Amino acid sequence: HPPCAPDTESTKKVLKEYSRGILMNGSKGKALTEVAVRLEGIAYKMGFYKAFALTALSSGPPGMT
Repeated sequence: HPPCAPDTESTKKVLKEYSRGILMNGSKGKALTEVAVRLEGIAYKMGFYKAFALTALSSGPPGMT
């Protein structure tokens, strides 16, 4: 479990507030994170005030993300 990640129960509690989501998958972690954060901002500006990006990146050696 990564040290800064929320625990399972906290995550479940937050996600129960949502009825829809966008899942993205790709091999370019940094680029994918940038897209997710951009989408979060766009959604917020459209009135989706609970929009947030949640990413999971490799904890492997540098250059893997």
